Amino acid sequence: MQAADVLTVLPELVLLAAACALVLMEAFVKTGGEGRVDRTAMVAVALTGLLASAGVALGLWGEERLSFSGMVVLDKWAVFCKVLFAVGAALTVLMSPGYLEAHQRHLGEYYALVLFAVIGMDL
Repeated sequence: MQAADVLTVLPELVLLAAACALVLMEAFVKTGGEGRVDRTAMVAVALTGLLASAGVALGLWGEERLSFSGMVVLDKWAVFCKVLFAVGAALTVLMSPGYLEAHQRHLGEYYALVLFAVIGMDL
């Protein structure tokens, strides 16, 4: 593995860091009872990770390379899809608190699962 390989999957690594932070927040930060502020923080971390990933992907626009022995391709189409998936997930995260509140489901891992799903779509 070379540094160029890591640069190719940098948007996914940003999402991975944000998703791991969300899992740790769920484990160590109180989200029950008066935890609405904590849920808002989880939404903020998820949105920050998604927007940072989209920004990093846009920074890779115009580069074309094969990484990890040809298993990962980076080109304009891949960057477009990464940004599209990140924007779609960001809209999902923005609409989710109202739905989760209405159905009384406050699962902190929900936002981490959204980010992990985007990682899967990106690769």
